[in-house]
Formats: sequence, C-alpha cells, structure tokens
Amino acid sequence: MQFFGTADKDTGPIRSVQVDWNDDSDIAGTRNARYKNHLGKDACDNSDFAHSEDRACTDDYFYFTHTYKCPSNAASTVRACVSDSDSNCFAAVCPENVDGAIAGNGSCCVFKPRVQLTDNWGWCNGDCTGTGRGCYLSDCDIGDVQPHWTSFAGRVIVVPK
Repeated sequence: MQFFGTADKDTGPIRSVQVDWNDDSDIAGTRNARYKNHLGKDACDNSDFAHSEDRACTDDYFYFTHTYKCPSNAASTVRACVSDSDSNCFAAVCPENVDGAIAGNGSCCVFKPRVQLTDNWGWCNGDCTGTGRGCYLSDCDIGDVQPHWTSFAGRVIVVPK
C-alpha cells in the first residue's frame, strides 16, 4: 500500500501513521515518531515550512506491505459479505471478475484497508464531529470506530487458494 499524507502546516509533524489491514492482523505502523509530510511530486514547493523539501516535506509515498490470505475453504470459514463496504469477508459472487475463481464470476475474500495519521497536536484524519475537520485526542484512539480512519476507496480482492 502506498499513500500520501500531510499534517496541517501549523500542527506538524505527523507523529503517528497506522494501517489497519482489516483482516484481523495486527495494526501496522508507528506511534510517537516524527514524519515529514508525504505530498507527492512537485508538491514540496517551499511555499511554507510544511512544504519545505529539506525540512518538512517529501515527494515519497508512505509505503507498507502486507500479505492477504483467502483459504480454499473460505466459504465455510469466513463470514459472508453483506454490503459493499464490508471487509474481511467472503463473497460467493465476487464484486469483480476474477480469473481462476471457484464459482460463477468467482468467489473471493474482500478487504478494505484503512489508514490513520495523527499530527503533533493530537489531530487525526476522519470526521468525528460531522464537520469534516478531523478527530482530536481520545477520538483518535485506535479501535473499531470508523470515523477516525480513511478507508481505501476500492477493495482488495483475493481468490481462494
């Protein structure tokens, strides 16, 4: 997984980067660190401190790797998907056409990983207040609450093997 992320120009640096693979594995990432803003090509334009390439900005992605698994007996061992936003579930009819799938247009396991970045002041991504301004301090605690994460817009599709 690779993604860009930034703290507000007045609240950096990024102090925590967490990745929830949404497959019951441990959350990846670090807390209590200091990260530059990861803004992408040509975004580190030295227009302010947060965009200064040598001090607070990089055009690199945050980059994490993970291996998903979908066992051959997933139909009987993994809970069934019930909605398009479901994760860590088994779809008897996969939402995508998959070569080598078991039945129909294929069965598959479906995952939606998500990320959370927290800045130096305790703000994290999400929408805990309904204002779109993010979440703050204890609202950013890692857990099952959805608003303080940004989910992958697509789905990770894994064919049973």
